[in-house]
Amino acid sequence: VGIERLDLPTIVQRTDEVTRGYRPDVHFVTVTPEMTEDAQWSLRLPGEGKYLCTRTDLGVVTPYPLHVTYRSENWSDYWQQVEEWMPVGPLFSIQCEDVEGPVDILLPHVLHLADDAEITSEDLQAVH
Repeated sequence: VGIERLDLPTIVQRTDEVTRGYRPDVHFVTVTPEMTEDAQWSLRLPGEGKYLCTRTDLGVVTPYPLHVTYRSENWSDYWQQVEEWMPVGPLFSIQCEDVEGPVDILLPHVLHLADDAEITSEDLQAVH
């Protein structure tokens, strides 16, 4: 599921830079999730930090300890194709336990275009 599977090292590097650059005042940590019996990823985040899942590239920024569980879902189960619109990136069902206030969820998605692609803002409309 992770971006590194795209086999495009510059995109992987740039995505990592963007994640690290988001809220630069918060300590950055990569975390490896556990897989639960019901096929969900589980992240137990020990405290304040900016966390990036090594398996799915899902990011979480939290000011307190947090338990996050999530799983992949199928877009076709939740969204009907509309004209030229298309889903971008994975669809996750995310639950947070021990929530004390707001947290930031950073959803992984990348749009890779050919160097000579000519696009307009209308071409970049996406559902996510």
